[in-house]
Amino acid sequence: WAKERPLQAGDMMMTVLDVGQGLAVVMEMAQHTLLYDLGPRYNDDASATRSVLLPYLRYRGIKTVDLLVISHRDSDHAGDWSVLLANHAVNTVRVGEYLPDLHGQQLCQAEEAWQWDGVEFAFLYPFDSTDTELRRNNRSCVISITAGDTTILLTGDIERPAELALLERYTDQLGADIVVAPHHGSKTSSSWPFIRAVRPAHVVFSAGYRSQFGHPHASIVSRYQVFNSELYNTAQDGALQFSIRQGKLIEVTKLRTKKRRYWL
Repeated sequence: WAKERPLQAGDMMMTVLDVGQGLAVVMEMAQHTLLYDLGPRYNDDASATRSVLLPYLRYRGIKTVDLLVISHRDSDHAGDWSVLLANHAVNTVRVGEYLPDLHGQQLCQAEEAWQWDGVEFAFLYPFDSTDTELRRNNRSCVISITAGDTTILLTGDIERPAELALLERYTDQLGADIVVAPHHGSKTSSSWPFIRAVRPAHVVFSAGYRSQFGHPHASIVSRYQVFNSELYNTAQDGALQFSIRQGKLIEVTKLRTKKRRYWL
């Protein structure tokens, strides 16, 4: 990508990085940066955090992360957080589950809300992160982000039980223009009631090429198509960038289309 003009109050840029089977999202505002998940960790020397996320942050000139949200402990989301912390200042860390040796972490808590640079943020879930009955995926932090007329929903790996719990608490307040599909488009997520409530105009599946898990599942793709959602998949589109200016979504950029290689 070419360097964008500086973001103003009320502007936002969301980049869903292409990290294969996993998730890493960078949210940039005029004066603040939020990271949601770090992509997969493969071993002590290899991770998407090291090979994808850090180069992107350097390219964007981001030296400080104001908030790091690690939705839950699965390795394709928690990534190599120690590498991030060794290379960048991170002011605040919120997690869906405690991670070993991660200092300063606090659990995400529903209805914690704040505003940065004219953009509104709120954790919607989990309601009780200490609930030992929750499966790991259903401990994922869910966050709503609103810039003017545009709302984004980041959902981690929540599955149907968590989706229904969200619907019970927020009823008709879950509508979003952009949603990163729960659990990479797994058939255990994106239930009909959830999709009907959210009715997203844009849906991102962050999935690996020829995913061994079959993400996104064909039945889930079909469900979103019923609502005429525009669908994106990092496995085919590469990294995706949503540019919001003065509260309006003005452009969606697919890196694999913009910087196409001869072998694609």
